[in-house]
Amino acid sequence: MKVRLHFRQDKIHIDEEFAGKSADEVVGAMKARVMKELPFAMRLVVGTMSNLGFAQEVVRRYNESQKKSLPVPESCAEFLTLAQGEGLATIEEA
Repeated sequence: MKVRLHFRQDKIHIDEEFAGKSADEVVGAMKARVMKELPFAMRLVVGTMSNLGFAQEVVRRYNESQKKSLPVPESCAEFLTLAQGEGLATIEEA
């Protein structure tokens, strides 16, 4: 599976391709990439999250910042589909 993420918010700017055998692996790669941009204390918090927990937190924060009410995903695959629907990601290979 290959997914291109196009994300820009505050100090985090990511336009990269992520690959994995599953949606969970792809989200894990995204999580690892985002962690590089975070302050030390936030890296500690995000590092303890599961990949799904990370995806759910991303949606919560996105909803808050964009004044939206997108559903919190129940799976990493749902998260990627949601991100694609918002124009933040492109699923290039499923």
